[in-house]
Amino acid sequence: MAAYVSCPAVALPEHQVPTNAVLADIARAQEGQPGLSAALRIVKSLRVDHRFWSLPLEELTLPQGIEARNRWTVEAVYQLGAQAARDALRAARLDAGEVDCLIPVHSSGIAMPGLGVHLARVLGLRPDVLHVPVTQVGCTGGSWGLALAAQLVAAQPGRRVLLVVSEALSSCYRPAEPGIVSAMYSGLFGDCGAAAVVTSDWRAPGLRIDDWWTYLLPDSSTCYWMEPDVEGQRFASTPAALRAVTACMPDLVERLKAVPQSAWPVWMAAHPGGPRIIESQAAGLPDAPDLAHAWESLREHGNPGGPAVLDVLRRHYADPPAHGAPGLVAGFGPGFFGAAVYGAWMEHAEN
Repeated sequence: MAAYVSCPAVALPEHQVPTNAVLADIARAQEGQPGLSAALRIVKSLRVDHRFWSLPLEELTLPQGIEARNRWTVEAVYQLGAQAARDALRAARLDAGEVDCLIPVHSSGIAMPGLGVHLARVLGLRPDVLHVPVTQVGCTGGSWGLALAAQLVAAQPGRRVLLVVSEALSSCYRPAEPGIVSAMYSGLFGDCGAAAVVTSDWRAPGLRIDDWWTYLLPDSSTCYWMEPDVEGQRFASTPAALRAVTACMPDLVERLKAVPQSAWPVWMAAHPGGPRIIESQAAGLPDAPDLAHAWESLREHGNPGGPAVLDVLRRHYADPPAHGAPGLVAGFGPGFFGAAVYGAWMEHAEN
């Protein structure tokens, strides 16, 4: 059973923060520290021009404590998710009352009830909507959510699934923390909400999902992690993270070999998690398609986590491939998880 994806919608907060401002802030916060030059070099190498944050830079750098930081993080996740969800429903030409299943995805911010309950209230979803919340997949959120939505549609044809992925990773910004790892995430992370509708019926030009792939890299839980401290949620990684995407790609390639050669992906929405992540996807996929849209998303938005790959997919909708062109959407994140969906671009309904 095929599943069809509406044009993803993306919501960004109001504060656009250029990389020069981040560099200046790290230099101020670490003045005189021996590792400052290396920290600034890593931020400059990320190929990010700017990112969008929920708070202005000067406010984000103030000491806040976990309670205050978590409060605005949750509010940002809720606001960005709701905005993206409304726009996605509009793109799919659906009313909120026509949604049968909601997949709310986020890793930043701690709250219960969570994002899904908030969305049900502000969007006006039916009380009998199936909620499938996902909170532990980080940057894999967009591709994981699409794979899950496709499976839910296959299980019950006619079901209309609303996928909402929302993150406020600026809450992990730590300019005074020494080391290149902290500097890298301070330079990479942004905030974003993204959403899409997945159905068993074609509604507009877009991706038809024919199959999906999920993968947990064995013994990889120490590649990346997020944990709370007195200031809020903190993101970190080990050098093993540099090799994690490369280690996942052979399993994805084996899965893709099951499709006919004529169905090998000629376009790809790749997770724009950073230069190394994009390059690892290109190197690991034989005859890899052009990943220009992933590089554009990284340059313009940084890495907002789970919503990022939906932003890349949205760019393909604005610059569509030919009807029937095989395509792939892939994401990777803490776990270490990989997830992908693959199928074809459908410019019109099939007979």
